Amino acid sequence: MRVIPLFTVAFIILAAGEASAQTATRLESVKVRAGIAQKIAFYPAAKRDCTRTPLPEIRLINEPRHGRVIVQRVSIKAAADSACPGQTIPGQLILFIANPGYQGRDSALYAVRVSNQDAQVKLDVEVAPRPLGPRPGLPNRTIDL
Repeated sequence: MRVIPLFTVAFIILAAGEASAQTATRLESVKVRAGIAQKIAFYPAAKRDCTRTPLPEIRLINEPRHGRVIVQRVSIKAAADSACPGQTIPGQLILFIANPGYQGRDSALYAVRVSNQDAQVKLDVEVAPRPLGPRPGLPNRTIDL
């Protein structure tokens, strides 16, 4: 699984938008497990100096064939070692959920508007099967007699 730092994605998009007047398209390759929600990106409504900005706009252009892209409005608490320690940062969270039982490749395309800068993100998704048995972190529900 891939961890995406809090501000990385949004600032890559801002930089891409400033470099060109046309909409930049960026490829994001991710690996997910079927049937399990996977964080793809977080777009904060704040600059690097912690000043607030309007909530980023996310629009799905091409839906995946074997799953769903979910956009959630969330607020996260910034880590103690971040530029905004302890502050609550609102933003948009992108999740991908592959259909249970599916294994293979999938893709999606979405548009992002951050601080009047437009970009597109093409998701290239590799879906692995969900492991059998109880999910990690959940108690085993078998009963010993």
